[in-house]
Amino acid sequence: MNDDPLFDDEIAPESKSARKRQMHALQDLGEQLVSLSPAQLAKLDIDNETLIDSVLLAQRISHRSGKRRQMQFIGKLMRNVDAEQIAVALDELHETSRKAKAVIMAKWPECSCWPVFPDACESCRIQTGRAKRGCLLGAPG
Repeated sequence: MNDDPLFDDEIAPESKSARKRQMHALQDLGEQLVSLSPAQLAKLDIDNETLIDSVLLAQRISHRSGKRRQMQFIGKLMRNVDAEQIAVALDELHETSRKAKAVIMAKWPECSCWPVFPDACESCRIQTGRAKRGCLLGAPG
């Protein structure tokens, strides 16, 4: 193709679009960090204090454009940390949450009022030990 020794097909520079996709992925990972509670954030064991402070600040910002700028800054900070380690830790955190929810769901009886009013029908009242309110969705009670 090209006989120029300075031109090497194997070491082609990364395209601008590819770099932008990587930066957006890091920003998305940062958004997942912002959605966590402070206790969950502490479980991740992130070494970068600036990143943790920025995530906590983003959780307090309510203005849309300010939050967007803060998320972009978090994305920039994510370039300097081990994003794979954070992604694995987030996956583990979400997996333990899914397992805990599955255990809870397995303990509850199947009834029409479970998702909204777990203590509404008689079988749920027996499970929870709570006072019977009466089923609002038509289940016996």
